[in-house]
Amino acid sequence: MVDRREPIRKFITGHVEKLLNDTSLSCFGTLTAEKPDRMGEIVVASGGDFKNFLGNPMALLNHDPDQIIGKWSGIMVRDKEVVGTLNFPEPGISQRADEVRGLVKAGIISAISIGFIPLAWEPIKGSGALKFTRWELLEASLVAVPALPQALISQRKLAPPSREERMAEAALLAKELQLIEAGFGVVEARHFARRSRA
Repeated sequence: MVDRREPIRKFITGHVEKLLNDTSLSCFGTLTAEKPDRMGEIVVASGGDFKNFLGNPMALLNHDPDQIIGKWSGIMVRDKEVVGTLNFPEPGISQRADEVRGLVKAGIISAISIGFIPLAWEPIKGSGALKFTRWELLEASLVAVPALPQALISQRKLAPPSREERMAEAALLAKELQLIEAGFGVVEARHFARRSRA
C-alpha cells in the first residue's frame, strides 16, 4: 500500500476570486473545496490542520519554494471550502511578486493549488479514489497551468475526467512516487515525471 503521508499536491481545487480593489495588494480565493478532483479524490475542508502552515504562511508560485510571491492570511473553512487572502508585498520588493500580481489582476493567473500531508482517509465507494478526512496544509500556490486545462476562473463546475485521464494521472503519480522513493525531492520528482511523459 502507498504511504499516503507523502506530501500531495492537489490541482484545480481552488481559484482566485478577485483582487480586493483595483490598487489592492491582496486577493481573495478558494484554496480547496469538497469536490472530486481529477483523480476523483475529495479533501474534506473541515479536516484541515492549518496550525503549522499559519506559522509561516508563504504563498508560492507553481509549488516552487524558491518563488515566494506573498503571504496567506484569513485562512478558514467556509461552506465546505478553505478560503483565504493572498497578500502581495509592496511594489518593488519582489519583481516576481509584482509580475504575478499583474497577471492576477489581468485574469491570466487564476488557479490555486494546495500541497498537503494526508493524516486520515477512507475509500470512496465504487471509485477506487480516496476521501481525505484529516490532512495538514503544507503550502498553497498560485499556478499558471493547472493539471486540467478546463480549470479556469470562469468555470466553477468541471466535467468529470475520462477513464483515460484518470489512468494517465495515476501513472504519473506512480512515477513521481518512485522518484521520491529514489531520493528526489517532491518538486524535482514532479518535474522529471512530467518531463518523461512529454
